[in-house]
Amino acid sequence: MKIILVRHAESLKNAGLWQRGTKNRLSQNGEKQAKELAEKLKNRKIDCIYCSPTIRCKQTLEEILKIRDDEMLIHLSKLIDQKRIDENMDFFQKKVGLFLDDLKYDHNEEDVVLVISHMMTLGTMLNLLKKESRILENGEIVEIEVKKD
Repeated sequence: MKIILVRHAESLKNAGLWQRGTKNRLSQNGEKQAKELAEKLKNRKIDCIYCSPTIRCKQTLEEILKIRDDEMLIHLSKLIDQKRIDENMDFFQKKVGLFLDDLKYDHNEEDVVLVISHMMTLGTMLNLLKKESRILENGEIVEIEVKKD
């Protein structure tokens, strides 16, 4: 199975423009990044999409869907939501690990799965799958081949 990890495009908070009480939507630059991201993924085989339910991730997803005419399953999943302040890191890593285990169980070797999520969530996935420690930039794409156990 191939997993395509995508960090949502730049949000108002990422741009330093977010204010308490407002929704953390994509910034103007983020809207442009999401369109560029959609263009990069336009002709890619994608069997299924998992997306964090936050507005910035859903806006990124919407741009991808605007230029694709294929029918694929789309899941909004709280398992790949951003880490909450009250969530300890051990619990968070287990939650992300559970999501990855579910992917391996639910998908075939030839499937291509797109995951749209957040910096810490995607970083945790990279660490669990490849023992790689890095931070994805807004709108960045990373592909990982995952073998079924």
